[in-house]
Order: sequence, then structure tokens, then C-alpha cells
Amino acid sequence: MRLRYKTNLTSGCFSLILGGLVWFFTPRQIEPDYTATYGITSRTMPYLLAAVLAACGLVLVIQSLIFKKENYKEIEVRQELKALGYMLVLIGYAVLFSVNFIFALFFLGAATLAFMKTRKKLYYLIVLVFAVGLYFVFILALHVRLP
Repeated sequence: MRLRYKTNLTSGCFSLILGGLVWFFTPRQIEPDYTATYGITSRTMPYLLAAVLAACGLVLVIQSLIFKKENYKEIEVRQELKALGYMLVLIGYAVLFSVNFIFALFFLGAATLAFMKTRKKLYYLIVLVFAVGLYFVFILALHVRLP
């Protein structure tokens, strides 16, 4: 199945939403700088980025809706579902990382090999050996505490 969308309208809406999110979360993530006696603080650049993102998004939406300057793109839904599946694998890796480093690393490597449709068992064994080896390098050589 193919999905057709307007590029300017989609990009503009995405930019407006992203700019709004950056503007909203900046005060919650960056503490106010009380030592600055001039106008530029640690929040200035994120606010500037949010404003530029929102302004560019607004220009794209206006071009799309008022001036009818639009390009259409088509995407293959099946191919994008594979990408969404791999994003879920990365989220699973992030969740498993807090539980067990070796298992999370092996899960990510095995899932990547499965997405590439690799059938050789040797490659999966290599990923497992690499995960265990990397664990011991972090623990013994670098003295990093891992779950």
C-alpha cells in the first residue's frame, strides 16, 4: 500500500509542533542563569531554535495552504513498518539496558541480524561473544558499573 502526502504541509506542521515542544520544555530542562547581567542566558539558544523552527514551519504551512506551493511524495507503508519495528527494537534495547547489559546488547545485535535476514548461527554467536567481551572490558578495564 502506498501513502501520498503533501511535503510542505507535513513538514510545516512537524516544525511547528517541534518548535512548540522545545519552547515548552526549555524552562523545565535548563535552570535560569541568575549570574548573567546581560540579555543572553543559557536559555537563549534553545528559545531561538524553537522560534526559528516555528517560523519556518509557519512559512511552510502558509505556502501549502494559501499559495498552493506543494509537492507530493509517496511512501511504501510496508517498508516504513519495518522501520517502525526497528524503532521498537531500539526502545526495547533501552528498557533492557537498565536490567542487564549483556542481554540488552545481545538482543539489539540479534534483532539487527534478524532484520537483515541473516541465517548463519555463527554471526549470532559472534554478537554474543562480543557482548560478553564488551561487558568485561567495561567492568574490569574501565571500572564502569553496569546492570
